[in-house]
Amino acid sequence: MEYAQKGDIFEVIHPKNKTKDDAHFLEEGTIRFILGCVIMGLEYLHSKNIIYQDMKPENLLLFSDGYVKITDFGLSEKITSSLHK
Repeated sequence: MEYAQKGDIFEVIHPKNKTKDDAHFLEEGTIRFILGCVIMGLEYLHSKNIIYQDMKPENLLLFSDGYVKITDFGLSEKITSSLHK
């Protein structure tokens, strides 16, 4: 697995050194880009007949170029061709 320089989305939303009154928000454009990456990833998986069933911030890795990749496919399932007839 490649190294995700920025960690996961959960770490971005909930930084470790955050005080109780701190609020950490992402800019709208950043959120749109992250969601776009997730949607494109899910579209790709669905085109390969794979159902991803563990979507959560901890399973979205953030790289230094800003792209997000989906990880942890332990609960994923391959759809059999009989369902597509």
